[in-house]
Amino acid sequence: AEAKFRHAEATFESAQNAPAGGDERSLNGAVTNPSGTAIVTPQMRLHFWFNAKRLRSSEMLEVQRMVKKCCPAALVPLNSGDIKIDVDALDFRSFMRLDVHVRSVLVQR
Repeated sequence: AEAKFRHAEATFESAQNAPAGGDERSLNGAVTNPSGTAIVTPQMRLHFWFNAKRLRSSEMLEVQRMVKKCCPAALVPLNSGDIKIDVDALDFRSFMRLDVHVRSVLVQR
């Protein structure tokens, strides 16, 4: 999982250093906005959602703990007592960390 995160982080760093180009894919696949900042695409959010839906309750609680550490504003309490993760509120780095974690949990099953 750490190796995957380091790869994702390297992708993020190179995307951050790429010249601004306006929502274009760089050579490493990251998408940047006009200011050159890496962004989370709708497809990335969808894949994360599908993968997160496959997690067990205990695994999802760990994801919530990770969100609480990296971006507490992304946790939204619902009237039912459940907690929703607002993926749009996550910065790119936090999203990538969570995505890699979720994928690694699923792969280790």
